[in-house]
Amino acid sequence: MKQKDFKLKPEMQNEAELYWICGNLFGWQEVKETKYIMEKDNNGSPIKIQSEEEVEHAKYIRIMNKGKYYFWNEDGKSKGTDGKWVEFDKNAMRRDQAFNLFKTMILPQIKNTLHEKIKKDIQNRGKGYYDGIIDNIIANGKFDYIDQIICANKNSLTFYKQGNEGERLDEEWTYIEKQLKNALGNFKI
Repeated sequence: MKQKDFKLKPEMQNEAELYWICGNLFGWQEVKETKYIMEKDNNGSPIKIQSEEEVEHAKYIRIMNKGKYYFWNEDGKSKGTDGKWVEFDKNAMRRDQAFNLFKTMILPQIKNTLHEKIKKDIQNRGKGYYDGIIDNIIANGKFDYIDQIICANKNSLTFYKQGNEGERLDEEWTYIEKQLKNALGNFKI
């Protein structure tokens, strides 16, 4: 019982994945980004860009400044015009690298703040609100999730094929389809 970090209750399964995905879907900071409108084939895979438009998303994880990953530090001090956006790491330019840094270094620092934010959102808006968002994302498909929510000035096909991006995005997508609604339903309120 005196063992360091001993817990009577087990950790939430896939906890880092839950907070990571919520960071893309229900964040604090309104972020203006370019969304590509894609022509897609019968499988929903993007073929070419038809047009682009500026959209706003609420995020606490984002890609900016030449593909580097940042997180919104709600408890941090404002740093000039970028507000409270903090760079994950100077070398984190791939999604799998950023996720591993988030899971091991960033989440332990901001977990309580994220938990309280999601808890309050569920209490204020109700679980049905989030179920609707998740159902809509699933209905639109993985490439729309990438185009409309994740990408910053990249189309999903290009983003998906870069480095290990596709593997990481497949893991996120599987979690969204199979576990996200249940995980939010079991969230400790």
